[in-house]
Amino acid sequence: MMSIWAGLENGIPTAESNPGELAPTNQQQLQWPRWGQFFENQGRAGEPTDVAQAQRLLDLYQAWVNSVSVENKTEIWKEMLEIHADQMFTIGLVAGVSQLVVASNRLRNVPETAIYNWEPGAMFGVHRPDTFWFASP
Repeated sequence: MMSIWAGLENGIPTAESNPGELAPTNQQQLQWPRWGQFFENQGRAGEPTDVAQAQRLLDLYQAWVNSVSVENKTEIWKEMLEIHADQMFTIGLVAGVSQLVVASNRLRNVPETAIYNWEPGAMFGVHRPDTFWFASP
């Protein structure tokens, strides 16, 4: 069986962005739901991670959660991305898809083309909708 999903929800990741999607932290992650379930409920259900690289991702995620240093968080992100590039836990098939957004012709300061992704900013937040305004009728 194969599942297709929207992919990573991290349009512009930074060291401060939560890297939880890169590790088996959630049972809704299609590439490792049983490992994610095990992590989510502290071992009461699911299966423990039995692949060294996936376990390393979990260890790095925990280190990121406990880190206060931006430099350390940056290094953690880099290593997590390197593991993903080497191991190919996920193959991105659905990405860069245009998203139609309808806005009133009177609404000003709305970008013509822009990033549309949950992170950062819950779709529109990164574009500072507080700076949008309506022209006079």
